[in-house]
Amino acid sequence: MAQGRLNRDQCFEKLAEMEATDLKKALWTLYWRGAAPLRERIEAIIDPQRAEVPDRGVKSPPDPGLVVGEVTQFAGLARSGSYLAGDRRVSRQERHSGGTRSVDSAGKLRTRYAAMTSRQRVLP
Repeated sequence: MAQGRLNRDQCFEKLAEMEATDLKKALWTLYWRGAAPLRERIEAIIDPQRAEVPDRGVKSPPDPGLVVGEVTQFAGLARSGSYLAGDRRVSRQERHSGGTRSVDSAGKLRTRYAAMTSRQRVLP
């Protein structure tokens, strides 16, 4: 268990000693200062009829063809030494960023490709 945290029983013991107004104040503090998911959970408990699944701006999955094309293009440029040799196909910022941009791009593409391929697998 995390250090400094109460377990469920300890928490309930502490809450049993509190007055209703103190409990409301504690809940309000969590609601007001907490992150959006916490506020949504509290709202769902307070008003279950109003509870909706919020649109958190989750992006749609990337187009598989586009991802494969980007990975192929990046790999081809990297293999040909374009990031080191000053090739015009690679921008100056990508060349002079110490390789971090190309590494970041590769990491993002690898993550997107892995996510895409894991969704396509059919489990027995």
